Amino acid sequence: MFEDPSYPLRSLRHKFADLMVNKTGTAAILSAVMASGTLGGGGYMIADEMTDNQTTEFTEAAYTQYSGNIAQLEEQYKTSVGALTTRIENGDFRGSGIQELNSERYKALESFKEEAGGVLASILLNPALSESQAEELMSRFEEHTIPAKDVHPCLEIEDYGFLREARAEASLENNGVTSTLSDIHYSVSRDANDKFEILPIMLFGMLFAFLPMMMESNRKLRDLARQKPERRVKPKH
Repeated sequence: MFEDPSYPLRSLRHKFADLMVNKTGTAAILSAVMASGTLGGGGYMIADEMTDNQTTEFTEAAYTQYSGNIAQLEEQYKTSVGALTTRIENGDFRGSGIQELNSERYKALESFKEEAGGVLASILLNPALSESQAEELMSRFEEHTIPAKDVHPCLEIEDYGFLREARAEASLENNGVTSTLSDIHYSVSRDANDKFEILPIMLFGMLFAFLPMMMESNRKLRDLARQKPERRVKPKH
């Protein structure tokens, strides 16, 4: 996968500026940030890639469809895997032994994973859904059934704020669903880890870099806040 080594820094600069200008309404909050000493908590807020709410003309229909899909999966899980699990846990072996019930539950679970895998993959790959909507749908599925990573490891997304960029990058480099999801999972995991690795150095560096700018003029800071950076992709030859 093509690496964009400058993206973490550019993203961090944008988030810092956005926090200072848009979230607080004034750049004067810098002094409070520096004085607070809460590098871990405050730094996480600056570095964290917030989920977007970008929509298209197809968003409403897609969200409605996936909501129905999730509801169907919840019902399938409840009446098959869930019901068999309850029987096993309660010792209800009427008409079947525990081994038969365990075998039946395993088959039901595998069938459920197969059905769920297609739905969850489509949610992560559909650009009509905002990052917030994708996270909401995946969380709803996990709340009433099983973790997405148990359906397939590549369905686990550590930070949905990185989903859109990772999906766009992976879609350019892959044709198959499995390989695309694998690259998305890797890319999001990498970026989620990067924000913590670079945080101690970047935070202090940016505080000092922005201090003169904020003392002279807020225009550059506002420009950075408006322009969300895009990950550079490998050029086509």
